[in-house]
Amino acid sequence: MDNYKKIEGFIDKNIWVTRKSRIEAEARMIRNHNFLQFTLVYYTFFILAFSIWLLVTENYNISIFTVILSVGLFGFNIYFNSIGFNEKALKYKESYLELTQLQYKMEQLLDEEEGIKTEEFHDLKSDYQQILSKTDNHSELDYLKVLIKHNNLTSIRSLLYFYTFNFIKYAVFTCILVLPLILIIFVI
Repeated sequence: MDNYKKIEGFIDKNIWVTRKSRIEAEARMIRNHNFLQFTLVYYTFFILAFSIWLLVTENYNISIFTVILSVGLFGFNIYFNSIGFNEKALKYKESYLELTQLQYKMEQLLDEEEGIKTEEFHDLKSDYQQILSKTDNHSELDYLKVLIKHNNLTSIRSLLYFYTFNFIKYAVFTCILVLPLILIIFVI
């Protein structure tokens, strides 16, 4: 019965939480990728609009500004594409799918009538470590999001950290999207 509780605890505290955190990490990577792609297209549109406007106005200052923006956008495009949000999302997905299979194997171990075999349990724990080693670890925020979603987070400090980080993140995203509009207002 002691092994039963160990396995049950390992499933609940390790496999399940890690699997859910990896699911959150995959979703975060996909959101980051989509936001990045949208932002690059958005900024490209504004730079093209500036370039077309320059054909009409022939303003030297705006021309220099547009060239600087174009070079900056080119650099950001190279940098952000090198991060590989999509590839990371796929690795997180592979990881949580493997963790799901491992969870099923552990649950089958619990259901065995002849008793729980300690050696099998240790082999499955070793498999867990191998799965974790294949992928970057999820962020603390992914972990906190899982705990918040499932009402397991009791620390006010962690809640404050999570919501403060998200507030700042969305404020930065908003600034990134509003910046070209502000530039247009000041340039025109």
